Amino acid sequence: MGELSDFAKKNSKFIKITDGESFTGVYQGYMMTLDKQGVKKPTYEFLIDGQVKYFTSASGFLANEFDSEKGKYKKGQRVKIVRIGNPPSVLYQTELIINDSDLGATEEAPF
Repeated sequence: MGELSDFAKKNSKFIKITDGESFTGVYQGYMMTLDKQGVKKPTYEFLIDGQVKYFTSASGFLANEFDSEKGKYKKGQRVKIVRIGNPPSVLYQTELIINDSDLGATEEAPF
């Protein structure tokens, strides 16, 4: 990426990842929001480098992973999300990060 793209990505309140990219943050919860077409989607809140950032995805896999009752991840946990592929074949991998040397188990499921 160029200097301005790096600046925009670092300073944006929204997380956007493309094929092969990932982010790691402390999960803060979720809220249901409307996208540009007026469709409800979950928006997940993460704390990254001291800043609150938002990640919106309609992925059923991610919704199940972060479900407040039955989900794998709870508020306050450090989680890594990796995107694999492009629409219509997007997969996400998630992993719990205990510390930097322990990457935890990886789960994978189609979009």
